Amino acid sequence: MDSLVLYEAVCIRYAARKSGTGRERRIDFEKLVDLIVKELMEGDGDIKASPFLAEADRVYGGMRKGGKAAAGQLRRRRPGLPDACEAAACVFGRLRGEDAPEPEDGRMGDGKVALFAGGCQEAGFERRLADFQKNVEGIKNCLKAKNIGKKDSKEDSGPEKEADFVNARLRAEQECTERMKLRLEANQREAGEWRHSQKELIGTMSALQADIGRELKRLMCYSDNLTENYVLRFARAMTEIYNLIADGYAFHRGRAERDGNEDYYNAVLNYEEFMSSIADALAVFGVEEIVSVEGTSFDGKFHEVCDGSDNFSARTAVVKRSVRPGFRYNDIVLQKERIQL
Repeated sequence: MDSLVLYEAVCIRYAARKSGTGRERRIDFEKLVDLIVKELMEGDGDIKASPFLAEADRVYGGMRKGGKAAAGQLRRRRPGLPDACEAAACVFGRLRGEDAPEPEDGRMGDGKVALFAGGCQEAGFERRLADFQKNVEGIKNCLKAKNIGKKDSKEDSGPEKEADFVNARLRAEQECTERMKLRLEANQREAGEWRHSQKELIGTMSALQADIGRELKRLMCYSDNLTENYVLRFARAMTEIYNLIADGYAFHRGRAERDGNEDYYNAVLNYEEFMSSIADALAVFGVEEIVSVEGTSFDGKFHEVCDGSDNFSARTAVVKRSVRPGFRYNDIVLQKERIQL
C-alpha cells in the first residue's frame, strides 16, 4: 500500500465514523510520514517516488495565492492542504535529521483543523500554501544533496558511491523500524495503563454499590414517610370535620323527630350526604371506616363505649349498636368507633 492509498483509506475511515480521537489520528499521521520517508529513501531521488507528495505537489505545487476563491475551489480535493502541509514539514525535518514537530492531539498547528479531515479550509489557506511549497522545495533539495536513491551513470559511478547509497538506505530503514518499535511500545504501555485504570474504577464502583443501594433505600423510605405524613394530616383534618357534621346531625335529627316536622327532618337528612362524601374522600387515600354490626365482639383497639357503661367485661361484651363509625389508615387508628353494648 503506497502513501496516497493509505491516506485515502484513513480519510474514508474517519469520514464513515464521523469521529476519531486525537491520539488515533496522530498515530495514523505518523504512519503516513514514515511511509513517505521510506518511499523517498527507496526511490530514484525524485519526489514522485511518494504518490502522496507527488499528488499534493501536482495540486498545490504551482498554485499561486488566491485567498478564499482558491480555497473554495479546492474544498473537496485530496490530499487536503492542511494534511499535505503538515506531512511535508515532518518529512523535510526527517530528511534533515531532525524530529519535525508533529501534532500532539490530532490537530494542526493552529489547533483548529483535525488531521485527515480533507479539503481546503479558508482559514490560514495562504499561509499553509506557502509553507507547503517551501517544504516541498526543501525536500527536493535534500534529495538532490544526499543523492538518495539516484544511481550514478557508468562514467562516474564507483564502489564508494554505491556503498554510500546502500548505507543511506539501510540507515533510513533502521530509523523507520526503530520509530515503529518505539510507537508500538508506547501504545502497549498506554493500553496497559488504561486497563489498570479501568480495574481500579470497577473496584471503586463495586465498593460504592452497596452504599448507593442503602442510600436509595433510605430515600425511598423517606419518600414513603413523607407521603404518609401528608395523608395522616389530611385524614385527621377531615375526621374533625366529619365529627362536627355528625354532632350537628345528631342534634337536629333528635329535634326534628320531637317536633314532628317532616320538612325539617328531610333537610336534616342532607347531613348524611355530607358525611358520606367525606368518607368517600378519605377512602381515596386508603383511609377505611370502622363499622361493626350487631353481635361483633368488643375490641378496645377499635371500639369506644359511649353509653356510660363502665362496668362490663371486655372479653364477653358484644356490640349492640354502632353510634358513629371510626377511621383507620393502615395500622393507625385515627378515630375509634363509638358503640353501645
